[in-house]
Amino acid sequence: HVPTFGAHKTWRGFAVMIAATVPGVWISAALDAPLFPESPAEQSALGAALGFAYAVAELPNSWVKRRIGIASGKRGRGAVGVLFALVDQADSALGCALVYALWLDISPLTFAVAAGLGPAVHLLGNVSLWALGFRKEPL
Repeated sequence: HVPTFGAHKTWRGFAVMIAATVPGVWISAALDAPLFPESPAEQSALGAALGFAYAVAELPNSWVKRRIGIASGKRGRGAVGVLFALVDQADSALGCALVYALWLDISPLTFAVAAGLGPAVHLLGNVSLWALGFRKEPL
């Protein structure tokens, strides 16, 4: 039996991602991020949507990896491994960029920057955590 998404994809993970993203939006709004809503209720809804999109956007990549025999938490070998490592850095950022595009009045350029900057920050974070000994692999 092939698991649908893998052992690391749980309902608890969805809940934590949503709960952790809401305060991030509050902080961004408090720092006068110009496009963020002023209402705390709207900020909370945007944070929840971002957290949900982050988690949902990871599912297609995970589903494909299970179908081709890549174990949960692994990326594969060779060119396939590199491809999945890149997708792993980009999928959630793209999900969040789509929420920003739908929720906020952003230009196509801002969308492109958000969609491109997100994976770069994700990659930098992963490599930093690896360098500090908190991750087993850099990607």
